[in-house]
Amino acid sequence: MENNRLTLLRVLVKLMSLLALCAFGWVLFGSVPERAPGEIEVTRFDVSDMKPGDYLLIEWQKKPLYIVYRKPQWESALQSVDTDLYRDPDSRNSVQPAEASNALRTMVPGWFVTLGLGTGAGCSLTFSQPDNDTAANDGLPGGFIDGCDQSRYDLAGRVYAGQSARRNTVIPQWRRENGVILISE
Repeated sequence: MENNRLTLLRVLVKLMSLLALCAFGWVLFGSVPERAPGEIEVTRFDVSDMKPGDYLLIEWQKKPLYIVYRKPQWESALQSVDTDLYRDPDSRNSVQPAEASNALRTMVPGWFVTLGLGTGAGCSLTFSQPDNDTAANDGLPGGFIDGCDQSRYDLAGRVYAGQSARRNTVIPQWRRENGVILISE
């Protein structure tokens, strides 16, 4: 009789342990969002109220991200600048979608999307509005400035020659549809 009680107690303890393990697994893995194989997650940013000259600094994947609605004169200046000013003018050593391999480094004229991190020390970038007084910016028009090593990038995220940074800024895969910027992960 005593042997039967002991066996029953062992079975009950094992069943309770198995039930607790299943409950733990349910809580741990049941909260993970399901994504179909090959499905790409897309983040949406509303830019319908932006006007040329406006920019947004937002967080994407726990990193700063700039969305800049460039003025036509800014883009004209980017296309006519002397490429000797840049370390990698054709962005051959840059991380970007193939469609952005142009002087503007964009797929959609007027718009520019880039990670807001410098490519030298990886510090946050500050956006500098272009203006007529380039003397205040070391003779360079507006763009982006690395917060740590002061490396300068133009309005297309191309690093100027003579800077600590060696590569242009990183451009994620993105597109614009109906006043929304869609960024793929």
